[in-house]
Amino acid sequence: MNRIYKLPTALDRKTILQIVLLAIIYFGVSKISLSLAYLPGAATPIWIGSGLGFAAIWSLGYPLLPGIFLGQFISNISTQELTPTSILLSFIFGIADALSQLLAVYLINRSIRDRHLLDRAQDVFSFVLFAALLAPALHATICVTTMCLLGKAPWTIYRHLRKQSKPLCS
Repeated sequence: MNRIYKLPTALDRKTILQIVLLAIIYFGVSKISLSLAYLPGAATPIWIGSGLGFAAIWSLGYPLLPGIFLGQFISNISTQELTPTSILLSFIFGIADALSQLLAVYLINRSIRDRHLLDRAQDVFSFVLFAALLAPALHATICVTTMCLLGKAPWTIYRHLRKQSKPLCS
């Protein structure tokens, strides 16, 4: 297994700088994604940060996961009024985004082994399945479930029984 996919015991200066830069860039592209939302500041179907996070973890390794968390956390906090609930939601959304990207990279690494990412049709299928479908679905499920648990969204959204007047999470 390549060394960049092992979790570090201590972070060096270069890795810390990469984490900070990833968080800053993630924050910037999150603002761009939110500008594409149908309702300003609401959920958006295009979340550029997830692709950026996947690419960073894929190419530079698991030690950059805190950058994804920080970027997501700061972008969520900056769009809401600071309350204990909004801080908790932002924290959980950040964890959910980092975990979903970790899962996608891990599963792709397991399925393609030492080949290049898009060498074979089977590898392209793995990429689409894990990075484009599973990771966003996991992230969205964690976000929506958390909002329901905290009373910020009704449980009926899982059954699509009534339309939401406000989008759920970014």
